[in-house]
Amino acid sequence: MSISPLPSLLKTLPPAQRLLGNIIRIKEGAGGLSHTKFVQDTTIAWMPKMLVSRSKAESSEISLLEFVESALIYYAIPLVGGKFFLPLFKKLSAKPIKSEYLLKPLSEIPKAAQKSVLPVKAAIIFSSIAATAIGGEYVLNFAKNLMTAKVYKKSRFSDVVNLSAALPNPNNPALDQNNPVITKSKRRIKQALGVAAAFIVGSALLARFGGGSNITKVLEPFVKKFDFAFSSAKNGKKTLGLGRNQMLTYMAIGYASYIDAARDKLERVEVASRVGFILGYLAFGQELIDKAVGKIFGKAKPLAQIAAETAGNPAAFRKALVSKSAVTFIPLLFGMLVAGLGVGLLSRLWTAQRFKQAQPQSQSPSIAGTQNLALFVKRVSARASGRNPFAPQKTGLSSTFVLN
Repeated sequence: MSISPLPSLLKTLPPAQRLLGNIIRIKEGAGGLSHTKFVQDTTIAWMPKMLVSRSKAESSEISLLEFVESALIYYAIPLVGGKFFLPLFKKLSAKPIKSEYLLKPLSEIPKAAQKSVLPVKAAIIFSSIAATAIGGEYVLNFAKNLMTAKVYKKSRFSDVVNLSAALPNPNNPALDQNNPVITKSKRRIKQALGVAAAFIVGSALLARFGGGSNITKVLEPFVKKFDFAFSSAKNGKKTLGLGRNQMLTYMAIGYASYIDAARDKLERVEVASRVGFILGYLAFGQELIDKAVGKIFGKAKPLAQIAAETAGNPAAFRKALVSKSAVTFIPLLFGMLVAGLGVGLLSRLWTAQRFKQAQPQSQSPSIAGTQNLALFVKRVSARASGRNPFAPQKTGLSSTFVLN
Protein backbone atom coordinates (compact mmCIF):
# COMPACT_ATOMS: atom_id res chain seq x y z
CA MET A 1 0.00 0.00 0.00
CA SER A 2 1.46 3.35 -1.10
CA ILE A 3 2.04 6.07 1.49
CA SER A 4 0.14 9.32 0.94
CA PRO A 5 2.37 12.38 0.35
CA LEU A 6 -0.18 14.61 2.13
CA PRO A 7 1.35 14.54 5.67
CA SER A 8 4.83 15.42 4.41
CA LEU A 9 3.49 18.22 2.17
CA LEU A 10 1.52 19.70 5.06
CA LYS A 11 4.72 19.89 7.11
CA THR A 12 6.29 22.17 4.46
CA LEU A 13 3.60 24.84 4.96
CA PRO A 14 3.71 27.90 7.25
CA PRO A 15 1.82 27.35 10.53
CA ALA A 16 -1.39 29.15 9.46
CA GLN A 17 -1.65 27.30 6.15
CA ARG A 18 -0.76 24.03 7.84
CA LEU A 19 -3.65 24.55 10.26
CA LEU A 20 -6.08 25.18 7.38
CA GLY A 21 -4.73 22.15 5.53
CA ASN A 22 -5.18 19.90 8.55
CA ILE A 23 -8.75 21.15 9.07
CA ILE A 24 -9.56 20.31 5.45
CA ARG A 25 -7.88 16.91 5.80
CA ILE A 26 -10.01 16.06 8.85
CA LYS A 27 -13.13 17.29 7.08
CA GLU A 28 -12.51 14.97 4.13
CA GLY A 29 -11.37 11.99 6.20
CA ALA A 30 -13.24 9.30 8.14
CA GLY A 31 -16.21 10.79 9.96
CA GLY A 32 -15.94 13.90 7.80
CA LEU A 33 -19.66 14.75 7.95
CA SER A 34 -19.61 14.66 11.76
CA HIS A 35 -16.48 16.83 12.00
CA THR A 36 -17.68 19.30 9.37
CA LYS A 37 -21.11 19.79 10.87
CA PHE A 38 -19.69 20.08 14.40
CA VAL A 39 -17.39 22.92 13.29
CA GLN A 40 -20.20 24.56 11.32
CA ASP A 41 -22.59 24.30 14.25
CA THR A 42 -20.05 25.78 16.66
CA THR A 43 -19.04 28.68 14.43
CA ILE A 44 -22.49 29.41 12.97
CA ALA A 45 -24.64 28.75 16.04
CA TRP A 46 -22.59 29.04 19.25
CA MET A 47 -20.12 31.90 18.69
CA PRO A 48 -22.56 34.38 17.10
CA LYS A 49 -25.24 33.58 19.68
CA MET A 50 -22.75 34.21 22.48
CA LEU A 51 -21.92 37.60 20.99
CA VAL A 52 -25.57 38.67 21.04
CA SER A 53 -26.54 36.92 24.27
CA ARG A 54 -28.58 39.09 26.62
CA SER A 55 -27.59 37.77 30.05
CA LYS A 56 -25.35 35.32 31.88
CA ALA A 57 -28.28 32.94 32.14
CA GLU A 58 -28.78 32.95 28.37
CA SER A 59 -25.03 32.51 27.76
CA SER A 60 -25.04 29.46 30.02
CA GLU A 61 -28.04 28.00 28.20
CA ILE A 62 -26.43 28.59 24.81
CA SER A 63 -23.17 26.90 25.81
CA LEU A 64 -24.91 23.91 27.40
CA LEU A 65 -27.19 23.38 24.41
CA GLU A 66 -24.73 23.96 21.59
CA PHE A 67 -21.83 21.82 22.81
CA VAL A 68 -23.77 18.92 24.30
CA GLU A 69 -26.25 19.03 21.43
CA SER A 70 -23.51 19.07 18.78
CA ALA A 71 -21.72 16.16 20.44
CA LEU A 72 -24.98 14.20 20.52
CA ILE A 73 -26.08 14.88 16.97
CA TYR A 74 -22.75 14.55 15.18
CA TYR A 75 -20.93 11.88 17.20
CA ALA A 76 -23.28 10.03 19.56
CA ILE A 77 -25.39 8.23 16.93
CA PRO A 78 -22.50 6.31 15.29
CA LEU A 79 -20.65 5.95 18.62
CA VAL A 80 -23.62 4.45 20.50
CA GLY A 81 -24.60 2.40 17.47
CA GLY A 82 -21.15 0.97 16.85
CA LYS A 83 -19.89 0.48 20.39
CA PHE A 84 -23.07 -0.61 22.16
CA PHE A 85 -26.06 -1.57 20.02
CA LEU A 86 -24.15 -3.35 17.23
CA PRO A 87 -22.53 -6.00 19.47
CA LEU A 88 -25.68 -6.27 21.61
CA PHE A 89 -28.11 -6.86 18.75
CA LYS A 90 -25.65 -9.09 16.92
CA LYS A 91 -25.77 -11.43 19.92
CA LEU A 92 -29.56 -11.20 20.11
CA SER A 93 -30.03 -12.18 16.46
CA ALA A 94 -31.71 -15.56 16.00
CA LYS A 95 -29.17 -16.44 13.30
CA PRO A 96 -25.41 -15.92 13.40
CA ILE A 97 -24.32 -12.76 11.54
CA LYS A 98 -20.86 -11.76 10.44
CA SER A 99 -19.81 -8.46 12.03
CA GLU A 100 -18.47 -7.22 8.71
CA TYR A 101 -22.00 -7.31 7.25
CA LEU A 102 -23.15 -4.78 9.86
CA LEU A 103 -20.32 -2.45 8.83
CA LYS A 104 -21.24 -2.37 5.15
CA PRO A 105 -24.02 -0.77 3.10
CA LEU A 106 -26.80 -3.15 2.15
CA SER A 107 -25.70 -3.17 -1.49
CA GLU A 108 -22.42 -4.88 -0.53
CA ILE A 109 -24.04 -7.67 1.50
CA PRO A 110 -24.84 -10.99 -0.27
CA LYS A 111 -28.55 -11.40 -1.00
CA ALA A 112 -28.64 -14.69 0.88
CA ALA A 113 -27.50 -12.97 4.09
CA GLN A 114 -29.71 -9.88 3.86
CA LYS A 115 -32.79 -11.51 5.39
CA SER A 116 -31.03 -12.04 8.71
CA VAL A 117 -28.97 -8.82 8.53
CA LEU A 118 -31.82 -6.39 7.81
CA PRO A 119 -33.62 -6.67 11.19
CA VAL A 120 -30.36 -6.20 13.09
CA LYS A 121 -29.30 -3.23 10.97
CA ALA A 122 -32.74 -1.62 11.40
CA ALA A 123 -32.63 -2.26 15.16
CA ILE A 124 -29.24 -0.53 15.45
CA ILE A 125 -30.50 2.49 13.50
CA PHE A 126 -33.79 2.78 15.44
CA SER A 127 -32.18 2.44 18.86
CA SER A 128 -29.24 4.75 18.10
CA ILE A 129 -31.50 7.59 16.95
CA ALA A 130 -33.98 7.04 19.78
CA ALA A 131 -31.32 6.92 22.50
CA THR A 132 -29.53 10.08 21.34
CA ALA A 133 -32.31 12.20 19.81
CA ILE A 134 -35.21 11.40 22.15
CA GLY A 135 -33.32 10.24 25.25
CA GLY A 136 -30.60 12.85 24.74
CA GLU A 137 -31.63 15.92 22.74
CA TYR A 138 -35.26 16.07 23.89
CA VAL A 139 -34.23 15.63 27.51
CA LEU A 140 -31.46 18.23 27.15
CA ASN A 141 -33.81 21.10 26.29
CA PHE A 142 -35.92 20.51 29.39
CA ALA A 143 -32.86 19.91 31.57
CA LYS A 144 -31.71 23.35 30.42
CA ASN A 145 -34.93 24.86 31.82
CA LEU A 146 -34.37 23.14 35.17
CA MET A 147 -30.73 24.29 35.27
CA THR A 148 -31.70 27.92 34.68
CA ALA A 149 -34.42 27.77 37.34
CA LYS A 150 -32.02 26.17 39.83
CA VAL A 151 -28.90 28.27 39.18
CA TYR A 152 -30.29 31.62 38.03
CA LYS A 153 -33.74 31.48 39.72
CA LYS A 154 -35.50 32.27 36.45
CA SER A 155 -38.28 30.35 34.73
CA ARG A 156 -39.67 32.94 32.30
CA PHE A 157 -37.93 33.58 29.00
CA SER A 158 -38.40 37.33 29.41
CA ASP A 159 -36.44 37.07 32.67
CA VAL A 160 -33.70 34.92 31.11
CA VAL A 161 -33.08 37.52 28.39
CA ASN A 162 -33.46 40.50 30.76
CA LEU A 163 -36.61 41.93 29.19
CA SER A 164 -38.96 41.96 32.18
CA ALA A 165 -36.34 43.54 34.48
CA ALA A 166 -37.31 46.98 33.17
CA LEU A 167 -40.97 46.62 34.11
CA PRO A 168 -42.21 48.50 37.21
CA ASN A 169 -43.91 45.33 38.51
CA PRO A 170 -42.13 42.26 37.07
CA ASN A 171 -44.35 39.82 39.06
CA ASN A 172 -41.74 37.04 39.22
CA PRO A 173 -43.28 33.55 39.45
CA ALA A 174 -42.46 31.32 42.42
CA LEU A 175 -39.82 28.67 41.71
CA ASP A 176 -41.48 25.82 43.60
CA GLN A 177 -42.86 22.44 42.57
CA ASN A 178 -46.04 24.16 41.31
CA ASN A 179 -44.13 26.28 38.81
CA PRO A 180 -45.52 25.24 35.37
CA VAL A 181 -42.11 25.33 33.64
CA ILE A 182 -40.48 23.15 36.29
CA THR A 183 -43.44 20.76 36.40
CA LYS A 184 -43.57 20.36 32.62
CA SER A 185 -39.79 19.94 32.35
CA LYS A 186 -39.72 17.09 34.85
CA ARG A 187 -42.72 15.43 33.20
CA ARG A 188 -41.25 15.70 29.69
CA ILE A 189 -37.89 14.28 30.81
CA LYS A 190 -39.62 11.19 32.21
CA GLN A 191 -41.76 10.85 29.07
CA ALA A 192 -38.80 11.23 26.69
CA LEU A 193 -36.73 8.66 28.57
CA GLY A 194 -39.72 6.31 28.55
CA VAL A 195 -40.23 6.68 24.79
CA ALA A 196 -36.52 6.16 24.13
CA ALA A 197 -36.52 3.03 26.31
CA ALA A 198 -39.58 1.70 24.45
CA PHE A 199 -37.80 2.16 21.11
CA ILE A 200 -34.73 0.35 22.40
CA VAL A 201 -36.80 -2.57 23.74
CA GLY A 202 -38.71 -2.70 20.45
CA SER A 203 -35.42 -2.68 18.54
CA ALA A 204 -34.15 -5.59 20.62
CA LEU A 205 -37.30 -7.58 19.81
CA LEU A 206 -36.87 -6.70 16.13
CA ALA A 207 -33.28 -7.93 16.14
CA ARG A 208 -34.35 -11.18 17.81
CA PHE A 209 -37.57 -12.02 16.00
CA GLY A 210 -37.62 -9.84 12.88
CA GLY A 211 -36.36 -12.34 10.34
CA GLY A 212 -39.73 -12.89 8.62
CA SER A 213 -39.99 -12.27 4.88
CA ASN A 214 -42.83 -9.74 5.18
CA ILE A 215 -41.07 -7.45 7.62
CA THR A 216 -37.77 -7.58 5.76
CA LYS A 217 -39.51 -6.17 2.69
CA VAL A 218 -40.57 -3.19 4.78
CA LEU A 219 -37.17 -2.81 6.44
CA GLU A 220 -35.13 -2.84 3.24
CA PRO A 221 -36.09 0.67 1.98
CA PHE A 222 -35.82 2.02 5.54
CA VAL A 223 -32.29 0.68 6.01
CA LYS A 224 -31.19 1.92 2.59
CA LYS A 225 -32.44 5.42 3.40
CA PHE A 226 -31.34 5.72 7.03
CA ASP A 227 -28.23 3.55 7.17
CA PHE A 228 -24.96 4.77 8.63
CA ALA A 229 -22.12 6.12 6.56
CA PHE A 230 -19.18 3.69 6.46
CA SER A 231 -15.50 4.53 6.42
CA SER A 232 -12.17 2.83 7.09
CA ALA A 233 -10.18 3.62 10.21
CA LYS A 234 -6.37 3.82 10.23
CA ASN A 235 -6.14 0.12 11.04
CA GLY A 236 -8.17 -0.70 7.93
CA LYS A 237 -11.30 -1.76 9.83
CA LYS A 238 -14.68 -0.37 8.81
CA THR A 239 -16.34 2.04 11.23
CA LEU A 240 -19.80 3.56 11.51
CA GLY A 241 -20.25 7.21 10.57
CA LEU A 242 -23.19 9.57 10.73
CA GLY A 243 -25.60 9.10 7.83
CA ARG A 244 -27.09 12.24 6.30
CA ASN A 245 -30.71 11.13 6.75
CA GLN A 246 -29.93 10.19 10.35
CA MET A 247 -28.68 13.75 10.85
CA LEU A 248 -31.81 15.24 9.28
CA THR A 249 -34.04 13.04 11.47
CA TYR A 250 -32.14 14.14 14.57
CA MET A 251 -32.48 17.81 13.54
CA ALA A 252 -36.24 17.41 13.11
CA ILE A 253 -36.60 15.87 16.58
CA GLY A 254 -34.32 18.55 18.00
CA TYR A 255 -36.41 21.31 16.44
CA ALA A 256 -39.57 19.85 17.98
CA SER A 257 -37.86 19.71 21.38
CA TYR A 258 -36.83 23.38 21.17
CA ILE A 259 -40.42 24.44 20.52
CA ASP A 260 -41.89 22.09 23.14
CA ALA A 261 -39.39 23.31 25.77
CA ALA A 262 -40.15 26.99 25.13
CA ARG A 263 -41.22 28.58 28.41
CA ASP A 264 -43.71 31.03 26.91
CA LYS A 265 -45.00 32.35 23.59
CA LEU A 266 -42.20 34.92 23.43
CA GLU A 267 -39.55 32.17 23.44
CA ARG A 268 -41.59 29.84 21.23
CA VAL A 269 -41.77 32.34 18.38
CA GLU A 270 -38.08 33.22 18.70
CA VAL A 271 -36.80 29.64 18.66
CA ALA A 272 -39.24 28.56 15.94
CA SER A 273 -37.87 31.24 13.61
CA ARG A 274 -34.22 31.39 14.66
CA VAL A 275 -33.54 27.69 15.21
CA GLY A 276 -35.60 26.77 12.16
CA PHE A 277 -33.49 29.04 9.96
CA ILE A 278 -30.16 27.89 11.41
CA LEU A 279 -31.03 24.18 11.21
CA GLY A 280 -32.23 24.66 7.64
CA TYR A 281 -28.98 26.41 6.78
CA LEU A 282 -26.85 23.71 8.41
CA ALA A 283 -28.82 20.95 6.70
CA PHE A 284 -29.18 22.40 3.20
CA GLY A 285 -27.98 26.00 2.89
CA GLN A 286 -24.29 25.34 3.50
CA GLU A 287 -24.12 22.94 0.56
CA LEU A 288 -25.81 25.51 -1.72
CA ILE A 289 -23.28 28.17 -0.70
CA ASP A 290 -20.47 25.64 -1.26
CA LYS A 291 -21.69 25.09 -4.83
CA ALA A 292 -21.97 28.83 -5.48
CA VAL A 293 -18.42 29.47 -4.23
CA GLY A 294 -17.21 26.46 -6.22
CA LYS A 295 -18.54 28.04 -9.41
CA ILE A 296 -16.50 31.18 -8.69
CA PHE A 297 -13.21 29.55 -7.66
CA GLY A 298 -13.65 26.30 -9.55
CA LYS A 299 -14.53 22.89 -8.17
CA ALA A 300 -11.83 21.90 -5.70
CA LYS A 301 -10.39 18.41 -5.80
CA PRO A 302 -10.04 16.37 -2.59
CA LEU A 303 -6.92 17.36 -0.66
CA ALA A 304 -5.45 13.86 -0.90
CA GLN A 305 -5.76 14.01 -4.70
CA ILE A 306 -4.14 17.45 -4.79
CA ALA A 307 -1.26 16.07 -2.70
CA ALA A 308 -0.83 13.08 -5.03
CA GLU A 309 -0.72 15.35 -8.09
CA THR A 310 1.75 17.79 -6.52
CA ALA A 311 3.97 15.25 -4.74
CA GLY A 312 7.53 16.56 -4.59
CA ASN A 313 6.43 20.08 -5.47
CA PRO A 314 5.55 21.98 -2.25
CA ALA A 315 5.10 25.29 -4.12
CA ALA A 316 2.43 23.82 -6.39
CA PHE A 317 0.72 22.21 -3.39
CA ARG A 318 0.70 25.53 -1.52
CA LYS A 319 -0.85 27.33 -4.50
CA ALA A 320 -3.57 24.70 -4.88
CA LEU A 321 -4.28 24.85 -1.14
CA VAL A 322 -5.07 28.59 -1.36
CA SER A 323 -7.90 27.91 -3.82
CA LYS A 324 -9.03 24.90 -1.82
CA SER A 325 -9.12 26.99 1.39
CA ALA A 326 -11.28 29.66 -0.28
CA VAL A 327 -13.82 27.07 -1.39
CA THR A 328 -13.83 25.57 2.12
CA PHE A 329 -13.81 28.59 4.42
CA ILE A 330 -15.68 31.36 2.58
CA PRO A 331 -19.01 29.50 3.05
CA LEU A 332 -18.15 29.05 6.73
CA LEU A 333 -17.50 32.78 7.14
CA PHE A 334 -20.74 33.58 5.31
CA GLY A 335 -22.60 31.27 7.68
CA MET A 336 -21.08 32.95 10.74
CA LEU A 337 -21.97 36.48 9.63
CA VAL A 338 -25.37 35.89 8.00
CA ALA A 339 -26.93 32.70 9.40
CA GLY A 340 -25.32 33.12 12.80
CA LEU A 341 -24.70 36.73 13.79
CA GLY A 342 -27.23 38.35 11.44
CA VAL A 343 -30.12 36.05 12.35
CA GLY A 344 -29.22 36.18 16.06
CA LEU A 345 -29.22 39.99 16.12
CA LEU A 346 -32.46 40.34 14.13
CA SER A 347 -34.07 37.70 16.35
CA ARG A 348 -33.23 39.54 19.56
CA LEU A 349 -34.46 42.88 18.19
CA TRP A 350 -37.72 41.31 17.01
CA THR A 351 -38.22 39.62 20.39
CA ALA A 352 -37.66 42.93 22.20
CA GLN A 353 -40.20 44.62 19.95
CA ARG A 354 -42.80 41.89 20.46
CA PHE A 355 -42.27 42.03 24.23
CA LYS A 356 -42.76 45.80 24.28
CA GLN A 357 -45.95 45.59 22.20
CA ALA A 358 -47.39 42.96 24.55
CA GLN A 359 -47.09 45.26 27.60
CA PRO A 360 -49.69 47.80 28.76
CA GLN A 361 -48.66 51.34 27.79
CA SER A 362 -47.95 52.21 31.43
CA GLN A 363 -45.45 49.36 31.77
CA SER A 364 -43.87 49.60 28.31
CA PRO A 365 -40.04 49.58 28.48
CA SER A 366 -38.37 52.87 27.62
CA ILE A 367 -35.90 51.68 25.02
CA ALA A 368 -36.65 49.12 22.35
CA GLY A 369 -36.24 48.28 18.69
CA THR A 370 -33.23 49.55 16.77
CA GLN A 371 -31.92 51.71 19.64
CA ASN A 372 -30.67 48.48 21.17
CA LEU A 373 -28.27 48.07 18.26
CA ALA A 374 -26.02 50.70 19.83
CA LEU A 375 -26.18 48.83 23.14
CA PHE A 376 -25.27 45.63 21.31
CA VAL A 377 -22.17 47.32 19.84
CA LYS A 378 -21.19 48.50 23.33
CA ARG A 379 -21.68 44.95 24.62
CA VAL A 380 -19.35 43.50 21.96
CA SER A 381 -16.77 46.22 22.71
CA ALA A 382 -16.95 45.36 26.40
CA ARG A 383 -16.27 41.69 25.63
CA ALA A 384 -13.30 42.62 23.45
CA SER A 385 -11.77 44.89 26.13
CA GLY A 386 -12.22 42.32 28.91
CA ARG A 387 -14.87 44.31 30.81
CA ASN A 388 -18.05 42.73 32.17
CA PRO A 389 -20.54 42.93 29.27
CA PHE A 390 -23.48 42.44 31.64
CA ALA A 391 -22.65 45.33 33.98
CA PRO A 392 -25.53 47.78 34.54
CA GLN A 393 -25.45 50.77 32.20
CA LYS A 394 -26.12 54.25 33.52
CA THR A 395 -28.63 56.37 31.63
CA GLY A 396 -30.57 59.55 32.24
CA LEU A 397 -33.88 57.70 32.24
CA SER A 398 -35.59 56.78 35.47
CA SER A 399 -36.90 53.50 34.07
CA THR A 400 -34.70 52.26 31.28
CA PHE A 401 -34.97 49.04 29.34
CA VAL A 402 -31.54 47.68 28.41
CA LEU A 403 -31.38 44.71 26.09
CA ASN A 404 -28.57 42.79 27.77
